[in-house]
Amino acid sequence: MDSVKQPKQLKQRDMKPPENIRKVAITMEGEAAQFVELDQTKPLAAIIEGLVETWKLADVNDYSLQFSDNNRNHYITERNRHEIGNGNVLKLTHSPLKTAQRIVSKLRGGSPLEKTDSLSELASLSADITFTSDFIGQRGHSLLIDMVEHGSVSGLSLGHLMKSFVQVMDSNIVSWENLQQKFIQMIGKYINNSGTEVTALQSALEIMESIILQSTTKSTFVEEEVSPRSLVHFLESGNPQIKKASLALINALFIRANKRKKMSDDYQSKRIRVEVHKHILPNPHLSGDMKHQLYVLQSLLLNMLEERMSLPADENDQESVKNITELRNIAFHIDSDLQISTIQNSAKRQSYAKDYKKLGFQNTLKPIEDFTETPPGVLALDTMLYFAKTYCENYKKVVLENSCKDDEHDCPIAKVSIHLTKMLCDILDIGVSPSEESNMNQRYHPMFFTHDHPFHEFYCHCIQLLSKTWREMRATSQDFTKVLNVVKEQITRTLDSHPSSFEIFRNELTKLTYSEITNLWHQEWKMKDDWESKVRPVMELKEKLKPEIMELIKQQRLNCLMSGGMFPKVRVGGTRARGQYISNT
Repeated sequence: MDSVKQPKQLKQRDMKPPENIRKVAITMEGEAAQFVELDQTKPLAAIIEGLVETWKLADVNDYSLQFSDNNRNHYITERNRHEIGNGNVLKLTHSPLKTAQRIVSKLRGGSPLEKTDSLSELASLSADITFTSDFIGQRGHSLLIDMVEHGSVSGLSLGHLMKSFVQVMDSNIVSWENLQQKFIQMIGKYINNSGTEVTALQSALEIMESIILQSTTKSTFVEEEVSPRSLVHFLESGNPQIKKASLALINALFIRANKRKKMSDDYQSKRIRVEVHKHILPNPHLSGDMKHQLYVLQSLLLNMLEERMSLPADENDQESVKNITELRNIAFHIDSDLQISTIQNSAKRQSYAKDYKKLGFQNTLKPIEDFTETPPGVLALDTMLYFAKTYCENYKKVVLENSCKDDEHDCPIAKVSIHLTKMLCDILDIGVSPSEESNMNQRYHPMFFTHDHPFHEFYCHCIQLLSKTWREMRATSQDFTKVLNVVKEQITRTLDSHPSSFEIFRNELTKLTYSEITNLWHQEWKMKDDWESKVRPVMELKEKLKPEIMELIKQQRLNCLMSGGMFPKVRVGGTRARGQYISNT
C-alpha cells in the first residue's frame, strides 16, 4: 500500500514590518489621504519631494511634514522624526518659514479678522522651536512687542498674543534684556486690571517672573509695577494656572529682593500664609508645578532664619543675656524682679551655675558661650525661649524630668537643644537656595504654612520627642550621638508622610517610638540582606566558595573527633545522670 505523503508545512510569514518602516497616513488640505510606508532611513527631504510630486505641488521647499495630533502639532525634522510611530496621521503643510512669513505679513497689514486668526494660529505654533526660529528670523518677536506696547489688541486675541510671546521667549533665542520699560509697564497694567482676559493674565504673570529671573537690568522695572502685596489676591482665584503663575511671581520677587526685611514684613502680615493655607492647601490634587512653587516659597520663608542661624551669641548682647536668664526663671519659678536685684552679687552669680547645669548648659558660669558656634548660633536660643514661653508647662516638665535625678541618665536640655536646632536646619536646608530640580517638590510640607512661626513650632515638638526618646533608650552622655541619629530618623520618616498640620505631625511622632524605629531598621536590613543574597554576583560567589567551605567544615568535624569530647550520660527515661559522662576519646 502506497504511503500517504504529508503536505509540506509552509513557513509562517513574519507580518511585522521592518524596524525602519513606519506605516502612517499623510493628509493635505483638499486632497485624499495617502497611506504610506515611511522609510526612516530615507532623507526627510526626499520623502517630502515624493509627496509634492504625487500631489503635483509647485515648490518642494515650501512644504514640510507636521504631526496632526491635538496635543502634538510641531513640525517634523531630522531631529525629531524618531517620534513617528505606526498608525500616526501626518500632515503635509506649508513650511515653517513660509508660515512665519504669512503670519508676520497678516499681523502687519491684514484686516482685523485676519489678525485675529493669525494670532490664534501663532499661539498654537509658537511652542515649536522649528517654527519659532523662523518666526524670530522674520522679526516676528519685535512685532509682538510693538503690539503689546501700543495696546492695540484686547480680549481673546490679547490672550493669544501674550501666550505666543511667552512661548517665543521660552525658546531662549531672544534675550529678555531687549525689553524696554514701556513694555513692562503695559504688562503691569494688564496684571493690575481686573478685567484682563484669563490667558492674557496668566501670560502677563509668567512674563514678569521670567524678566525677574532672566534679566539682570530690568527686574527693578518689574518691582515698580507689582509687589507680593499686590499679587496675593490672585491666590484666591478659582483658576489653578493663575494661582500657580502668581505664586511663581511672588517667589521670583522674594528671590530678587534686596532687603529680606521687606519680604519678611509681607509674610509676617499673615496675608500670604493665610491665602496659601486657605485657598491652595485644601486642594488634594495639587499639580507638580504648584507643589514645586510651594516648596520654593517654603524654602525662602525658612531662609529668613539664616541670619540668626549664622550669628554667634555675644556676651555683650544684653538681649541674649536676658533671654538666657529668662530660661532659668521660667524653669525654676524665679521672680524676675528678685533676679535683677541680686544679679550684681558675684556670690549669687556663682550659685546660678547649679541651675544652668540642671538646664544642660556646658559653660555654667557663662552659658551664653554655648551659643557661639554657628550654625545654629542665636537661633538655638530663640527656639528655646519660644518653647519656654509658648509651651511653658511642657518646658518645665522637660527640664524637671532631666534635672531632678542628678544621675548619668539626665538629658542635658540646653546642649541637645543646640544640636537639635542645627539638625533641623540641616533637614530643612535653611541657608540653601531653593533648587529647580523637579523632585524637590517632595520637600514641600503643608504644615509649615499653618503657623506664623513654623520653624519654632517644629522645634517645640521635636525637643519633646528627643527628651522622650532619651528616656526610652536609657541614654547617657556617651549615647548623645546615637540618640540624635534616632531622633533624626523619627523626624525624617514622619516628614516623609507630609503631615498637613503640626498636630498630625506630633501624633505621628508619638507612634515612632525607639522600639518601633529599631524594628523598622531590622526589617529594612533583613530585606536588604535578602535582596543582596539573591543578586547574581553574590550567588555566583557563594557557589564558587561552597566547595572550599564544605571542606573546611569537614576538616573541623574530623578535628573535633580526633580531639575527643565528653557528653552527658542519658538514662533510658531520657533524664541526665548527674556527674556521669561518656567520652569518645
